[in-house]
Amino acid sequence: MKLLIDTHVFIWLINGHKGVGSKAYDLVTDPDNDVCISYLSLFEVVIKAQTGRATFSSEIIDRLAEVDVTALPLDHGLLHSYHIIDARNKDPFDNAIIATAIQHDLTLVTSDSKILACQMGIGMVDARL
Repeated sequence: MKLLIDTHVFIWLINGHKGVGSKAYDLVTDPDNDVCISYLSLFEVVIKAQTGRATFSSEIIDRLAEVDVTALPLDHGLLHSYHIIDARNKDPFDNAIIATAIQHDLTLVTSDSKILACQMGIGMVDARL
């Protein structure tokens, strides 16, 4: 399975996986699954750290390969496919993560209720389960 972890799931995982349910944890730690994160999520984590909303060490970015997570760079395809998926959720990071999952045909692992409520034709896993 090819997974895209949402920003908060990444934060939970690097901080001892508190908040991640057992099903989601098993999926992201299964060596047979490909786990990805968007560079936009990494950017969002840096912003959250600088505003005091998250604890983050920039060295984790250099260690993504060690924890078997692939960072997906921004590209023209994402820029062209980006749009507000659901008018009830205009968060630019949420919509970029959704667009990334669609573009790369990835199952999105999130606990964001606004994202989980969207009907967008991609697989989703509630990270709390």
